[in-house]
Amino acid sequence: MGVGRVTEIYRGFFTPSGTAVKVAGTVGAALAIADRIASTTLTSTPESLLVSVPVGLALGAGGYRLVNWISSRKASVLQEQIDSLLAENEGLRAKLTEHNTTFSEVRELTVRKGEEEFQNKYLLSDKIGEGGTASVRFAINLSAGNHLEVIKITKREYSGDDKHRKRVFREADITMTTLSDHEKIVKVYGYGETDEGPFIVMEYVRGSSLAAEISKYGKLPLLKAIYWMIGIAEVFAAMHNVGVIHRDAKPQNIMITEEGEIKIIDFGIAKITGREVTKLTQAGSIFGTPEYMAPEQLDGKEVNNQTDLYALGLIFYEMLIGRSPFIGKSESLEWLKLLGRLHNAWTNWDRGKFPDIASDIGRPDLSEKLKNIFSRLLHPDRNKRYLSALEFARDLMSLREVDPGYEPTGHGDEPKGIKRA
Repeated sequence: MGVGRVTEIYRGFFTPSGTAVKVAGTVGAALAIADRIASTTLTSTPESLLVSVPVGLALGAGGYRLVNWISSRKASVLQEQIDSLLAENEGLRAKLTEHNTTFSEVRELTVRKGEEEFQNKYLLSDKIGEGGTASVRFAINLSAGNHLEVIKITKREYSGDDKHRKRVFREADITMTTLSDHEKIVKVYGYGETDEGPFIVMEYVRGSSLAAEISKYGKLPLLKAIYWMIGIAEVFAAMHNVGVIHRDAKPQNIMITEEGEIKIIDFGIAKITGREVTKLTQAGSIFGTPEYMAPEQLDGKEVNNQTDLYALGLIFYEMLIGRSPFIGKSESLEWLKLLGRLHNAWTNWDRGKFPDIASDIGRPDLSEKLKNIFSRLLHPDRNKRYLSALEFARDLMSLREVDPGYEPTGHGDEPKGIKRA
């Protein structure tokens, strides 16, 4: 696995490849001590140097060996802890192998959580992934019982962007306060700033993204897609209930745990309604992922809960069909305009162009139910979409009759897990 590099982190501090000044400092300190001994026990003569220099060198060499032994012992203990952690976590070993990465450095970071501030020491891995503005690394919190976490660090090219910095801190604040009580939203443990830029420390979710699941299996089984989408809809109902609009719902931001449950991540461009917040976007600005944007979002208009529901409709389509209805990655203005026209054309059932999803998945018996659901998710006019994600979840639950043994869990009359602000 290459995790033996942990030992090198500690030993490198005292080897020729480390900082020579540290060695010189150790020897120098020993010489100073020896000189002090000589000055108090001998007369100030050339002979005193014949004593102080060898004594200093001997103390320096002994100190070097002692500190190196302590360092090696610490590295050995830490290595044992990491080996134990990997032995207990097949998923983590697989992830390290998959990303061809290893733990590569120990770093002390100042981590903030609300008004509190902590000095935490982390063992960090090499990069395991990256997005448009940040890279992600595994982090073993050495200050909290070697707890395995994930740290998202802003890329250097964005470190000087004050608005981006505020977005990062706002994402952490939203997740740690307004959304902290929901078990299906990834937990954030704290945030801070390094020379590289702002960072967020968060829960490590054992599993994979919904995007990876779709990429691996293509079309998802109908009941699995329904079950997961009910969980997703419940989380969005709870978020909307406290005034949070995600604005970037997509399969990449939905995690599926090893137990098959949902976790929503990445609130970097989330919007909080009904609260005075620092304005971080200009009127008409477009934020999000074009392939999952509602027409009003593509047009740079004000977004609301129905904007998120449109994205959920596109995600549900992708879960059932195995691909997005819109193919393309360009973010040019021309592409955004074209995509907007495609959105409107694709959902224009008045002209008989609405896709027959039920036939595509081999369930013509569900044609009317699925058409009703998608027409209320993907209508170009947001006022004709579902009023709430909870209403969408209830319609999804009506599909349980396709299999008498199917029983979704965790659904009630009201969103669970988040306290109303």
